[in-house]
Amino acid sequence: MISNIVFDRLFVVQLGCWLKPNVDPFLGNFTGMDWSLCNQLCTGQETNVFMVGKDSCFCGNETILEHLTNGSACDVPCPTHPDQMCGDGSVVWASYTGELLV
Repeated sequence: MISNIVFDRLFVVQLGCWLKPNVDPFLGNFTGMDWSLCNQLCTGQETNVFMVGKDSCFCGNETILEHLTNGSACDVPCPTHPDQMCGDGSVVWASYTGELLV
């Protein structure tokens, strides 16, 4: 299910749960990862999509999102924010950053 969320008055469109992209994370092995932090990290990186994994943040655009998925791998909450889904490490939750790329 795709839904919308708001961070710091920024409207963010959620793109759903995807298999983890085959690129290096912007920040990895960080147990405090959540949606807001990843969005902040990716803002200003000339990307329009941020992706939150179990302990990682990926910045990119739609072209690195290859396989939309669902299931139990997607239903794992973020370690420090149980109200946000981060996945089990094999998937990422993707959203637009709200930045327009020209």
